Amino acid sequence: MRIVIIVLTLLWFFFGAKIASNKFCPETSAATETSTGAIGATDSDCSLILKDKDGGLEISSAENFQFLKSSADVMGTTSEMAETLGALTTYLNTNSNRFMEITGLYMEAEENITDKDNLGKARAISVKSYLMSKGIDGKQLTTNGMLDNNICASDDKILSGVKVAFSEIPSN
Repeated sequence: MRIVIIVLTLLWFFFGAKIASNKFCPETSAATETSTGAIGATDSDCSLILKDKDGGLEISSAENFQFLKSSADVMGTTSEMAETLGALTTYLNTNSNRFMEITGLYMEAEENITDKDNLGKARAISVKSYLMSKGIDGKQLTTNGMLDNNICASDDKILSGVKVAFSEIPSN
């Protein structure tokens, strides 16, 4: 009888964890075709790259949105990055049918001290607010958060805290 109870307990634990994982951590998929770009690290550095192959946008900067570890506040930007973001503003303002999904990234080792579900979502919202302050219509920006332990980081900073995807309709 003990063996049956142990086996049933293990099965209950396994299937319970699987069901909880599916319910609380669902896989997400975009409802539309998106043209991915990145405000994030490339294979070799932490460059900011904005590429919308469907809309004809391709701009980059050696700098990127940076955050202190475990923080959602955007750190200051350089003049080069400001020029890049100016080009993004012009692009989105002249292409009102294009939308940009901002995915904030965070590492497992970081502590989420925000009121959002995860630190990545809080970073995406912070970047959205920053871009809106530069003249981009908030209706063209959507936000999401994602765990990524391979993002570009130093000892105390996240050097590439977001990535983006472009589409014709909002993905949220």
